[in-house]
Amino acid sequence: RAGLFKAPEMVRINAGQFSMGAKNGLPDESPVHTVQLSGFSIDRYEISRIAFEEWLVAQGRKAQADLRNPDLPATNISWEDAAAYCAGRGARLPTEAEWEYAARGTENRPYPWGTDLPTPRRARFGGQERAPLPVRHLLQGTTPEGVYHLAGNVAEWVQDWWHPNYYRESSPQNPQGPEVGDY
Repeated sequence: RAGLFKAPEMVRINAGQFSMGAKNGLPDESPVHTVQLSGFSIDRYEISRIAFEEWLVAQGRKAQADLRNPDLPATNISWEDAAAYCAGRGARLPTEAEWEYAARGTENRPYPWGTDLPTPRRARFGGQERAPLPVRHLLQGTTPEGVYHLAGNVAEWVQDWWHPNYYRESSPQNPQGPEVGDY
């Protein structure tokens, strides 16, 4: 199976301004505040099991995933391994602000695909994410910029630490996350 997938494709997200946070979200998602970001790139798809396994083997590490379904997203990866995988490709994990901007766009979409409510054709939710879909599925849930699975399927790492009050304290320009916090 080696070589099954090419290097991950990235999507360029242009610089812009958006409203970060949620009025009716969790307490750590408020207050809603305006953030200006520089342009950045983000992976079009979640990283597949086979792509992550190929990286592990190239690092001289033991393969660990069940490869019966190699195109499922890689799961159960530490933040350190996710960051190292990205660095090995000349990339990095997105900041929380970049991830949210990629999902919302400059038009502040409530969902990555737009304003329509979630459906099983757009996202995995309500417990469905326990059985993720392959990385190139749920075409109706793709952002207008062409990024897949920014809602549902599996949880994804970002560069930032987590802190419950960060949205109250974050910089309005290219926030990089709190200096200390939790995973």
